[in-house]
Amino acid sequence: MNKTSIGRFFSLRTQAGFNLVELMVASAIGMLIMVAILTLYLNVSRTNDEMARTNVLVENGRFVIQVLQKDLAHAGFWDGFVPEFDDLTSAADTVTLDEAALGIAVDTGAYPAIPERPTGVPDPCRPYAEWGKTPSSPNDSSAKLVHRSNLLSIPVQVYDAAPASCSLTNQQANTDLLVVRHADTCVDNGEANSNCPEVDGELYFQNSWCVQDSFGGVQGAEPDAINLSALASGVNDIYNGMNVYVMNGVGAGQMRSIVDYEGPTRRAVVSPWETQPALGATYYVPSYVLDTAGLNLKSGSACNEVAPKRRFISNIYYIRDYAVSSGDGIPTLMRSSFGVPSGGGDPQQLPAQPLIEGVEGFRVEVGIDDISKTGTGADVDYSEAVTWTDSDNKTTATNRGDGAPDRFVRCPTEDRAVDNTAPSTEPAATVCTADDLEDAVAVKLYVLVRSREPSRGHVDTKTYTLGSTTLGPFNDGFKRHVFSSTVRLNNVSGRRETP
Repeated sequence: MNKTSIGRFFSLRTQAGFNLVELMVASAIGMLIMVAILTLYLNVSRTNDEMARTNVLVENGRFVIQVLQKDLAHAGFWDGFVPEFDDLTSAADTVTLDEAALGIAVDTGAYPAIPERPTGVPDPCRPYAEWGKTPSSPNDSSAKLVHRSNLLSIPVQVYDAAPASCSLTNQQANTDLLVVRHADTCVDNGEANSNCPEVDGELYFQNSWCVQDSFGGVQGAEPDAINLSALASGVNDIYNGMNVYVMNGVGAGQMRSIVDYEGPTRRAVVSPWETQPALGATYYVPSYVLDTAGLNLKSGSACNEVAPKRRFISNIYYIRDYAVSSGDGIPTLMRSSFGVPSGGGDPQQLPAQPLIEGVEGFRVEVGIDDISKTGTGADVDYSEAVTWTDSDNKTTATNRGDGAPDRFVRCPTEDRAVDNTAPSTEPAATVCTADDLEDAVAVKLYVLVRSREPSRGHVDTKTYTLGSTTLGPFNDGFKRHVFSSTVRLNNVSGRRETP
């Protein structure tokens, strides 16, 4: 090895490693890379958080619409029962009945029409025990009959504030309240794994498939029986389990359950009368029972089977201004159902339960079908029997609706003037009457859903249109989205359709 080689060897050895400057440069580059990676990670995390908030917002909005659509699709389902005023197959005329055929004494004066058209908008939160309560009686049979009829004839109600009888607290400002009624779609199959077992004390609806409503004049009475008119059914036991109401004349206002019926003699055995009905009084036997007991109506081809018993469903939807604890500021969709309290007692509207968080706005518009299909703009008129453009084919009724909404309206609790108070703008609106709601065939839903937490750097300056109402701008950090849907009330709209 020569000196040159030895010098090169030691020269290479002395050049190994980093000096201080190189180390500082490498550290700086590493820190920049770490900062870039950390920034990327934070940005990805923020993006994921925003995507999660958006996904939850969209999911909640769709879920709200789905829940409401599913319930509204069953509104007015009464297992084949159709209120008399809405039955196109009925030839009944509530103004001029054949008194002689019905066994009604003409000289007794006016008699009430069959109570199958609503006389008023029913109180949605009235407990079952008070259905027959009047200022003069704690349990008036006629009042109970009227309330039942109103419930079945008006399956959907809308308010912008909870009625006084409802214990629905902390309602979110600028939101509506929706009431949906129908019979349950499932029945107890008698097996241990039944998904809707019959519960003692619950309110059930039962419709007879063997007989229609019966209305006529009392042909005679005994302390525990009543003789129906000659037009009543001549089949033994056909009315067993039904209720007979004495509507006017001597004994008016009484209701009794029929425990036995003799078809050939038209004699119905009932529990003892307080006041024995007299000849010439009028009676009414509806083809359904809505009660907690005594559901023994018949069905089947031979009318020897017990008709299905379906639980009475009455759901009230509204928005509460908090989710878990008062003041948490998370508006939440609530639902109150009709049933027996956990501690027992009579059926009533139960305390509302939270369903979906983040629902901030809720507006409902009702589609009214009050113009006939004739194209002449003729109004619906239930005071007359159904009239047809062609009495032979009966395809177009001139004084009944066609199942399609002619207008959509809001239903405030009381008449409202124009309101431009921030953050909302609302036009004038009037209270929906029974005449309006009996013709409800569709519902428009508008739901404003917001994220659960605010987004950093976001300011919501948008306005949101919920039908005739405008909300916003809110000028906060929450993201929002409007979901809407038009739902057809199949059970009401469908029975009005003609070819």
